[in-house]
Amino acid sequence: MVGKHRRGELALILHETFALQEWFGSAEFRGCTFINVLGELGGTMDPVVVRVREHKREVRALVATLTPCRADREIIIQTVAMAMDGAIVQAAWGEPVVALVSLRSLIDTLTSK
Repeated sequence: MVGKHRRGELALILHETFALQEWFGSAEFRGCTFINVLGELGGTMDPVVVRVREHKREVRALVATLTPCRADREIIIQTVAMAMDGAIVQAAWGEPVVALVSLRSLIDTLTSK
């Protein structure tokens, strides 16, 4: 299926999933501290939640640097960033392989259009 994509586009975005794979497999992995804190504190606007939101904007910015210009670029950026959060949560639940396969499948589907 990679042949259908512009190879650079898929490779750049998928590169980050390999970083996630390494993190998920580490003994220190406990999920994302930012997601965990937001889950504990809810949506209140204290300084910790402000920092969580800032971090999530930074993640989206990273995804943006890996996503080439195309008509649906913003949708891809938002969808991949959200799916990365979901993959992190699923990996923390003890399903890192399913999380990565699902994330990679989503990225493949989004970038093949």
